[in-house]
This record gives sequence, structure tokens and C-alpha cells, in this order.
Amino acid sequence: MSTINTEPADLMILRAWIEPQHKPPLRVRIIQLGGGDGGLPVTSAAATIDDVCSAVRTWLEQLLTRDKPGPQPPGCR
Repeated sequence: MSTINTEPADLMILRAWIEPQHKPPLRVRIIQLGGGDGGLPVTSAAATIDDVCSAVRTWLEQLLTRDKPGPQPPGCR
């Protein structure tokens, strides 16, 4: 029987659409959940592919950094 990973997970939702009257026309809403922020969603926006990619990269890098085991406080073993 397999087990389900019960570790907390982060979630990023990208909602993209085109607004032809704007330059650039791309619009992306970025919603992030998790990450130790008390469960409150963090919403941001982007209008270029590079900005969206940068937001995803930053989010993934923060996830990796947050889950790295750090030094233990004195007296803990």
C-alpha cells in the first residue's frame, strides 16, 4: 500500500488572458498559497512572459530555501 505525502505544500495559480487594448496585451494574475504566511493568499500581477517566469522562479527558489535544513539552535540535537 502506498502512502500519501502529508507534508505541507505550496500552491501557485496563474490566470492569464489577453487585453488587446493594452500594450503589452498579456495580463496574468498570480495567486500564491502556503509558505508560512498563515494561509492567506498573496496576489500579484504581471504583463510580460519574463515577469511571469521571474515570479515562478522566485517562488520555487523560496520553496527550496525554506525547506533546507538549517543549523540547529544550541542545545538541540
